[in-house]
Amino acid sequence: MASCDWIPNICITDQENSIYDYEGDTKEDFSAITLPSRLEKLAKSLLGYTDVSDTTNLYFRKSGWLWGSTLENIAELMNLKETGYEVFLLVNMGLFNDTMSGDFAFPQHWIVLESISHSQTDSGYVDISIYTWGRNPKTKYNYNKIRHEVFRTNYFGYVKAK
Repeated sequence: MASCDWIPNICITDQENSIYDYEGDTKEDFSAITLPSRLEKLAKSLLGYTDVSDTTNLYFRKSGWLWGSTLENIAELMNLKETGYEVFLLVNMGLFNDTMSGDFAFPQHWIVLESISHSQTDSGYVDISIYTWGRNPKTKYNYNKIRHEVFRTNYFGYVKAK
């Protein structure tokens, strides 16, 4: 996201957020996060999507543990993309560093899912292509061979829009 877009966006986020005040301090990451409800609102009112829903959880990971298996989550995401949805994933940054997150990890970043598939070269891995804010908007980033354990411990759900 270009700085000229980011500055008014964060100001609006701060104005709409009555719980956590954002002053720009580096230790205020959580108060600056775009909450899933706000992303839903933006997808409807700004982007014009009519079929929008949120499956995120800000406190618990969505894959494995209590909420199903990694393979089911990957299949669901593949199906959403195949049926024409835009999919915004809420993740912990450990996903991009090949790092399994601990029990008390929290979501830190939204990414736009371009594609996801089971690795063609190794089972137990997933390949994803994404767009992320703060980078060149014409560039898609490919992450191949992400271990299922890494995906499972860093995935907090999605907002879908069509």
